[in-house]
Amino acid sequence: MNIITDIFQFMNEKAEAFFEWAQANPKFGQLIVFVLLAVWLTGLLRRWKWRVTGSLAPSCGFSTT
Repeated sequence: MNIITDIFQFMNEKAEAFFEWAQANPKFGQLIVFVLLAVWLTGLLRRWKWRVTGSLAPSCGFSTT
C-alpha cells in the first residue's frame, strides 16, 4: 500500500509544479489550450470517432460506431 501512496504523492507534486509553472508563464498555457482546441476542431471537421460523445451524437446525426 505504501507504493500506491508514493505514486499518488509524486503525481500530486508534479501536477502542482505544472500548475505553478503555467501560472508563471501564461503565454505557454494559452498556447497549450489553443493546440488542444485546434485538435478538437480538426476532429470535428474530419469526423473522427472521439469528437462527439454522449447524447449529442444521435441528435446531431453522427453515429458513434
